[in-house]
Amino acid sequence: MLMLATLRKLSVEINSIVSNNDEIIGDFLVFDSLRPLDTGLFGTPRQLKQNIARLTKVINNAVEKIAAEGSKEDLPIQDAALKDLVSPIISLELLIKMARSFQRSIERLLQELIDYGVTNDTEWTPDLANSLPFLGILIKEVQRKHNPSYQPGRTALADVILPGGYRIPKDSVMIISIPHIHNDPTIWDDPAKSDPDRWNTDKAKNRHKAAYVPFAAGPRMCIGFNFALEEVRVIISMLIYRYQFEKVGQDPVDYDPAFQLIRPVNFYVRAKKRTSWPGKSKGVMT
Repeated sequence: MLMLATLRKLSVEINSIVSNNDEIIGDFLVFDSLRPLDTGLFGTPRQLKQNIARLTKVINNAVEKIAAEGSKEDLPIQDAALKDLVSPIISLELLIKMARSFQRSIERLLQELIDYGVTNDTEWTPDLANSLPFLGILIKEVQRKHNPSYQPGRTALADVILPGGYRIPKDSVMIISIPHIHNDPTIWDDPAKSDPDRWNTDKAKNRHKAAYVPFAAGPRMCIGFNFALEEVRVIISMLIYRYQFEKVGQDPVDYDPAFQLIRPVNFYVRAKKRTSWPGKSKGVMT
């Protein structure tokens, strides 16, 4: 229940701050989200510093206001999660990747938000965030194709013989390639296709538990993945409702050859504040 109360407070506070600072999101998202910092491709060093400072201020202001109003037993959740910018940054990264290959899905998500009665003033709760079926499968598909966590490391505690006769000596460091697992054609039908609806098929539902591991797996997997997903659901929904996201330019996307093929080197996204919204779908009660 601590997480529910804290998430609800955070949603209300960020709603208020974002509504009064729309330019923050627009400015922050006009960059290549995946280029290495030392290349200067996030803009000039001064622009990058300013954008990071502004976004950090928005989140910190929300956290500080909640901390001042919350009870003592709520503080551990805030200290552990809300002061951590990882989930908001992951949300922005996933959203930027949506703009590359999920444009129709973005509009479909917007329609779902409208049909479920979401507005600028919506007070988000975990129940609401988890009740949106297309939001859930869209996040899964974006993470399958463009997962922010790409190569977790593990150390072998003993000599292991893998299927196929591969021997892993004790104390070896193994790097697991999540993109290769998530794009393996022996596991996924047409893996290069951006298809959120694949998650409603029996094949996807009955897949091996290690076929989809956006937060790694086993006893060393991300311990905060449930809370992170709640934040991602809320933040992406709030941004999609308020802004249109589009790819800048028509050039084919090139990838960093020195990195796994998930880091584009010429991809930019522009955010534009929405001024109109579609009506509810036919058959949906107003």
